[in-house]
Amino acid sequence: MYIKKFVLFLGSMKSMAILISIFAFSIGYATFIENDYGTITAKADVYNARWFEVLLALLTFNLTYNIYKYKMFTLKKAPIFIFHIAFIIIIFGAGITRYIGFEGSMHIREGESSSTMTSADSFFMVNASVKDKKESTSQLVYLSKRTSNYLSSSLEIDGKDVDVTLVEYIPDAIEGTLNDEKNGKPLLNMMVTDGGQGKALVLKEGMFKDNGEYILDFNSKAKFDKPVIAIYIKDGKLFMKHTQTLSYLKMDDRSKGEYASNDAQPLTTRTLFTVGKSSFVLRKFMPHAITKLISNPNASAKAPQTDALRFQVSVEDVTKIVTIYGRVGSLGKPSHNIINGVNIALSYGSKTVTIPFEIYLKDFQLDRYPGSMSPASYASEVVLKDKEEGVEMPYRIFMNNILEHRGYRFFQASYDQDEKGTVLSVNNDPGTLPSYIGYALLALGMFWSIFSRKNRFASLAKKAKKASDGKVVAFLLSLGLLLSVTPIQAEELNPALKTVLAFDKEHANKFGKLIIQDKGGRMKPINTLATEVLAKIHNSDSLTIAGYKVDANQVILGMMVRPDIYKDIKIIRVKDKKVDAIIGLKIGSEYASFSQFFQDPLNMRGYKLREAVENAVRKEPKYRDKLDKAVLKVDEKVNISYMVYTGSLLKMWPKKNDVANKWLATIESLQTLTKKDADELQIVASSYFMAVDNALSSGKWTKANQALEKIAEYQKKYGEEVYPSARRIN
Repeated sequence: MYIKKFVLFLGSMKSMAILISIFAFSIGYATFIENDYGTITAKADVYNARWFEVLLALLTFNLTYNIYKYKMFTLKKAPIFIFHIAFIIIIFGAGITRYIGFEGSMHIREGESSSTMTSADSFFMVNASVKDKKESTSQLVYLSKRTSNYLSSSLEIDGKDVDVTLVEYIPDAIEGTLNDEKNGKPLLNMMVTDGGQGKALVLKEGMFKDNGEYILDFNSKAKFDKPVIAIYIKDGKLFMKHTQTLSYLKMDDRSKGEYASNDAQPLTTRTLFTVGKSSFVLRKFMPHAITKLISNPNASAKAPQTDALRFQVSVEDVTKIVTIYGRVGSLGKPSHNIINGVNIALSYGSKTVTIPFEIYLKDFQLDRYPGSMSPASYASEVVLKDKEEGVEMPYRIFMNNILEHRGYRFFQASYDQDEKGTVLSVNNDPGTLPSYIGYALLALGMFWSIFSRKNRFASLAKKAKKASDGKVVAFLLSLGLLLSVTPIQAEELNPALKTVLAFDKEHANKFGKLIIQDKGGRMKPINTLATEVLAKIHNSDSLTIAGYKVDANQVILGMMVRPDIYKDIKIIRVKDKKVDAIIGLKIGSEYASFSQFFQDPLNMRGYKLREAVENAVRKEPKYRDKLDKAVLKVDEKVNISYMVYTGSLLKMWPKKNDVANKWLATIESLQTLTKKDADELQIVASSYFMAVDNALSSGKWTKANQALEKIAEYQKKYGEEVYPSARRIN
């Protein structure tokens, strides 16, 4: 009886509401955990936690029970049935992914093959050996940075019990210094330079540092054959003994001078001492310090660092504390210890997974934007070699072009710094198909419910429409008032902005009807590309200058004809404080000009985002943080702008008698066509751009319109096989 009541409660609508609420809250909370602590912690605390699996199991039971209880498998209740069954299939797919699917990365150098991948998940491995006897254990682990962790392993070898238990987990471990009055020893935290960039230096008592022109010695008692600045402690204070003249600069009051040779020169903080080209400054003196592994407080959740794990290892009655190091995504390195006659090797990290075929890298290709030299795209020319199935197939892997074989999917993820090797992301997930089917059914159920006339959605829509009708007139009146505001007169603008506004809208619309060929070979009018470009770089389909609205066709034409003006207009949307800081904008700026991205805008030298872009692009997408994503997004906008300025984005000239019907950009045409063809094209192109330039001064666009018609005739004459119909253009 109690069991029946319990089953009825679990299958009730009330339980469903509670379970779905807990599920929604858990997913939302996991998102915050992932943002603050990283994916592994989110998996440890939520996604892969036992309680979350129980929650999904209860939710699956509830959905299944309700399908049976309310007899949803009828045509009348089909939308609700599809909703329920879709959730069950999605949960089923997630379960397959959780227990069967796996992913990792494969690194290949040019001219080499690989049939192994490094797992994305981390494993804790224990290997024990006594002479020729070997035993081992391996377990998948997700360690949390925010809650306690339990991890242990046991095995038996040569009649001896081996027990390993986690004592302490230190994520993103670094060596920190702490005060310890009882066990601490003197320590100096310094910053030193030897003619180059400054470096942090921790100098413990009994140590010394060769700083190029002299030795910094802290009671090491060693002998040296070069000048020494000897640091010592007297009455709890620091002093220096030096034979050289020291220049000094006090940072607090900016006073400076020189200290002659001295046996008891006080060594104080925030004072820069210099000898020749080498300098040093004392940042902090700790009379009683100990060094200890601590979690790096500045670690990024998106960029996992090396973790430290302390274990208690027992072999029978002999126990030892062992510290090992490992990193998510890197192969675990074994730490060997002989305990009670048993060689114990502990490791934490990824492991090597063998796949049933190999990938050969013929060539890695990296294309860069010509202006900033930022990576534009990269691809791997590979050969798939599967001896078992007799397959040897060349393939090009690049963004959104995935190699799929025997359930494995290979994505282009990163590359080596010397551009001679590639990193492929590898995924084997049988749960993908059930999940996609579940989402498709969910969409079907939703649309069926919305568009069916016999449901509640339809009646609510009628009521909403009726309520909104009364507000339309008021809205239109308000809009009219807004649009009636008159902008300032163009005569008040500076000459550069007057030129920008002088591009005739009617002419620009005609320019927008010219045909171009996009990167994928598709033919489309310039106005389609113009709208796409302005939306990408400016996040809008128009540009407002001094109260005047300039449409996408006018902007693109202006960028091509007068790049000297447009490069200084703040048209590129940034809206990221850290990117603002990199390029030297006022923090909080929403837009930047093209010129502001270069140290030398006139010669386009010193691209300010270059280093940040290089760092971001070499990271796998899942490890890119918010700044990486912002930098890549803005970099793309800068390079698209450059391609518009140079005309390389607009492939508007059909190549004569080309089998592939290829169209070229203006500069590319003039460089690659025969002299006769290039001269013909140059006359048409030059006539147009000169006519536009004259029209900007005179305000008369008749000749520019005529020159534009000549370009359209050229396109139809030499590109007729792929030239779209008038209906498609309009």
